[in-house]
Amino acid sequence: MLKSISITNFQSHRNTRINFSDGLNIISGSSDSGKSSIVRALRWVTENRPAGDSVRSWDCKKNDEISVGLEFTEGLVCKKKIEGRTKYSIDSNKGSFDFEAVRSDVPAEITEFLDLSEFNLQTQHDPYFLLNDSPGEVAKKLNYLVGLDVIDTIFKNLNSKILFTKRKIESTSSDAADISKKIEELSWIDDADRKLTNIENEDEKIKNDRKKLEEIKELINRYSLIQKDLDAIQPLISLEGIIAPISKELKDLLIDRKKYSEICLIVQNTEKIGSEIIEKDKLLKAENNCSLLRKEISEYISCQQKITEISRIINLASALKQDMNLEQSNAKKNKEELSKIFTENKICPMCKSKITEEKIREIIK
Repeated sequence: MLKSISITNFQSHRNTRINFSDGLNIISGSSDSGKSSIVRALRWVTENRPAGDSVRSWDCKKNDEISVGLEFTEGLVCKKKIEGRTKYSIDSNKGSFDFEAVRSDVPAEITEFLDLSEFNLQTQHDPYFLLNDSPGEVAKKLNYLVGLDVIDTIFKNLNSKILFTKRKIESTSSDAADISKKIEELSWIDDADRKLTNIENEDEKIKNDRKKLEEIKELINRYSLIQKDLDAIQPLISLEGIIAPISKELKDLLIDRKKYSEICLIVQNTEKIGSEIIEKDKLLKAENNCSLLRKEISEYISCQQKITEISRIINLASALKQDMNLEQSNAKKNKEELSKIFTENKICPMCKSKITEEKIREIIK
């Protein structure tokens, strides 16, 4: 049920809200107070007409939003137009949804939610509802209001389908009769098909016979060529008695040539082996000389090692001699210093008792 309408920047309404009561609602007022604009605002939502900016209030700017909201018991439907784009929205307990208006069509979801028809609105210039209609129109409208128009629609659709089916049956029967007539006219096709099958079989046999004939011709040609070859070699056959001894001698000659080749190969191998033996003798002599040379080299290396060891010992002895000379020099210096200390002090550094010069000479000695 429609509870209220909110209108913004629509014709004479800058910002208007009207609450409706249950049942029939009548909008009254003085001329030019905006009564018809309310109906136009309702139809602007339900029919998406009129289009364009003709509905814009003269008191608003070009970029201001035009909106009409219809509040129902089930939720809110709102239509807005801004910057040339028209949008619908539904806000109900099932959720919020936005829709784009295409041309003059109202989105199907909006139409289904509104559930409003031409009978829900009437202006002051419309004829009185049901009073100026014929009985048939009254019954039709009452059926629509209580939902019985569905029966009329069903019967209308059924009658249309029955008529279409009858016409289709008649057309199909006529087509079937024409097809049967054409089938009778074409009854000769079966006989023609059998004859065509026989012709195809005969044609296949002819093709096979032709193939066999070609094979026979090919064999005859090959036989002719073989016969010509036999006639050509017939004189050669008569020479077989002369050729046989020659072939035998040639065979023996080939055997002797093979043996000669083998003997030549053996001689070459023998010469080669002799050369290798000579080379090996030379290598053996060289190896003996190498052994003597290795022995002398070994002795030379041993002498070198001994010379190196003797040089090391000599160097060590020289170093020891130098150390001994140094120690003797140090001992001499120490003896002179000790003699000087005793001579000057004449006192033993250990017990601090006086000592004589003779005792000093014994100590120093």
